[in-house]
Amino acid sequence: MIKHDLDVGITFGGDLGYVPELECREAAVFVNISWEQFITMSPDSRASAIAHYRTHLLIESHINDAIDRKIKRQSASRKQ
Repeated sequence: MIKHDLDVGITFGGDLGYVPELECREAAVFVNISWEQFITMSPDSRASAIAHYRTHLLIESHINDAIDRKIKRQSASRKQ
């Protein structure tokens, strides 16, 4: 178990395992199901929904990083 000295206000554990409830709720919205449907899913199905949501966030982050790099390159070339 990793020991943290900083309280970030997020608790882990409970009925949903180690994934914060807020992230589970966001995953449910992302896969277009109600919270009630999400919490009655099998653990494997919940894990798949959360993985899909996290992958989507990661891809969006990479896209935004690429856009930022392109804008910086264009800005630098205009200054020269």
